[in-house]
Amino acid sequence: MLTARGQEQDKVTGLDAGADDYVTKPFSPRELLARIKAVLRRRAPQLTDEPIEIGGLRLDPATHRAIRGWNGTCGRARPHRVSACCIF
Repeated sequence: MLTARGQEQDKVTGLDAGADDYVTKPFSPRELLARIKAVLRRRAPQLTDEPIEIGGLRLDPATHRAIRGWNGTCGRARPHRVSACCIF
């Protein structure tokens, strides 16, 4: 979370809400980049090429496709290309 709110209660609220990190302004771009890389390193073991299904939406990181629902006329899924960064 990147914010101008720097009080302790704001930080606690942000982290309790699910933020992996909390950075207040002003911030160093180098520090921000280092924090992003640290979060990605911690999450790297969770990365997989296996498709993920969430609420009827199937995300396939191997093919970079998101498939939702069925096309009633031909019975085929409607694929849409998505970026890997959107999936993760």
